[in-house]
Amino acid sequence: MTRIAQQFIEIEDGPFGNVPRGTHAYARNALVQLGYSKEQAKEVVFKASDNWEIGEFEGPLKGSYKYFDGIAKPLFLISHSLPTHLKLLPNGSLVWDFHLSKYVHDSPALVLTGREATPKMHAFLIRSLTNFMNNEAYNLHKQCCAFFQGGYNDPNGGFFYIEFWNGAKAQPYIEWLNRNAPAFTQ
Repeated sequence: MTRIAQQFIEIEDGPFGNVPRGTHAYARNALVQLGYSKEQAKEVVFKASDNWEIGEFEGPLKGSYKYFDGIAKPLFLISHSLPTHLKLLPNGSLVWDFHLSKYVHDSPALVLTGREATPKMHAFLIRSLTNFMNNEAYNLHKQCCAFFQGGYNDPNGGFFYIEFWNGAKAQPYIEWLNRNAPAFTQ
């Protein structure tokens, strides 16, 4: 058993059952939690792999996944769509719901594109990666080794990419972003 499997002998309850981490059903449950439909997740075909920690899949969703040390759920890179970080509330309003994904450097990342990657959001992300030690975000981003990998110098470019070298400690930073992000306006 690998170190990751020993660290997270976890059972996940979801639409594909009460299943252990590392199974295809566990990955399908994680896709549904990200907002993909149960039907899309059900039709995903996982390619054969000798290593359960990383793999590829095809079907209505095509992409790859990877389990990282310290992060219970697999992170995904869906080839035809980047994850949205907006959540629709029952009252019809949109709120931020940032989450990690797997990105091109095969590491945990926060990627915003299109209507999510506004100059206002760029300014917020720059401020969150502050060097002011008395700011709450300072320790959070330092612990997870977050840095602006793409879009730093172009607030109007429609693409922001924050990479985490210590993804196992990224969740508190992500939660801080969710609590402090400016209201979404279309």
